[in-house]
Amino acid sequence: MKIRTLILGIFLFLGCGVMAQSVAWDPAPASGREPARGRLVPTFKRDTIDSYRRDLLWTKSPDNPLIYKAESSVPFAWNNRQVLLRVSAAPGGYALRVNGRRVGHVTTGALAAEFNLTKFVQAGSAVKIELELMGGDSPAGRLEDFGHPQEVLASELISQPTIRVRDVVVETRTTESGWLGEVGIVVKCDALNEKAARIRYELIDTAGVVVKQGFEDLRLRMRGEDTLRFVYAVPEHLLWSPESPLSYRLRLSTQTAGRYTEYLNLPIGFRHVALQEGILRLNGRALAAKPHVVDRPLTADELADLKARGCDLLLPLPDQATEALYTLADEVGICVVAQSPICTEASGLSRQKNGNPSNDPAMVEEYLDRTASARHLAQRHPSVVAYSLAHKSANGIALYESYLALKQVEHGLPILYFDAAGEWNHDYIQMSNE
Repeated sequence: MKIRTLILGIFLFLGCGVMAQSVAWDPAPASGREPARGRLVPTFKRDTIDSYRRDLLWTKSPDNPLIYKAESSVPFAWNNRQVLLRVSAAPGGYALRVNGRRVGHVTTGALAAEFNLTKFVQAGSAVKIELELMGGDSPAGRLEDFGHPQEVLASELISQPTIRVRDVVVETRTTESGWLGEVGIVVKCDALNEKAARIRYELIDTAGVVVKQGFEDLRLRMRGEDTLRFVYAVPEHLLWSPESPLSYRLRLSTQTAGRYTEYLNLPIGFRHVALQEGILRLNGRALAAKPHVVDRPLTADELADLKARGCDLLLPLPDQATEALYTLADEVGICVVAQSPICTEASGLSRQKNGNPSNDPAMVEEYLDRTASARHLAQRHPSVVAYSLAHKSANGIALYESYLALKQVEHGLPILYFDAAGEWNHDYIQMSNE
């Protein structure tokens, strides 16, 4: 009897261990993650390289190959400020722990992700960070039939004030009198009470001339968010284009209680994209749409060579659709289709139950999260002229819903899915084979 009890106890112990491991991962696409945005680097002073940021160096745990560790500290100068961690890429989905406490998780490492660590750290104290890869089989893993980085890539701690610039959105419209650029500065309050700030902005053209400046006083409620907007009549010769990849500088400052709490200095470009009867038009002119599939990292020189040979549209595979590629394309002057990190080629084309996850209602939230996040990470790059939902992923309800969701927020750039096989969730673009 004692032996049976002992065996049963061991079985239950092991069973609980397996159960604990299986439920450790939240089925939601993410938890504890900040809304996706392009990279922003706040600084102490205007036009300096001294910034409220610290690079992280990851090392693999000798005891567990799925765990990466990094150590840093939070300076006293970051007291009463927000502390954010940005991870640019990882070998897979992961959970994040800081000083032994779980912060959150993401189901894909292919997209840059930010986490707010403020309540997990203390100014003047050390920070111990653990990133544990998901490992094993998971429903989200079926979406990633593509290559992954071998290690956790560039990561940084960033400090921003409690009322801060969370994102910058740029749009360009055509009017009867010319081109109108609109800049949206998204401001967020992380305080538990109402807080006010003055946001100042300067738009500087390619000649270094301030062409637009101003400020707005915002008062935000607890955890509130608002958007400051200004418009600028863009001269046609200063629009971003492959022939003339020009960028403006947007300088921002946040002023709280009369004191400047951060500066931001980032490049932005104005360009107008329209799809007319299958012809992709950039600033009113037809794009030849001679594509090149990007299946490996490319240098600026390689992009320039592709451009010289007539290529004007990059189609990156899911593992190559990075912010680094978009930045190079901005600078070189070559258009690109931003790609969501979804490829389910190994799951086949069946739409039956247990077939391709693109037609699984349980996967809709995962697809929506990935396509929306990929768009937010890419939207500030003028070289991005379209968004692709997935790559070789059959079709079905998850991709239908992703298309409709992006259409609700994206009124200019086309939404593509090249493997739609004639179905409606693909904005057809005429491609050149020459």
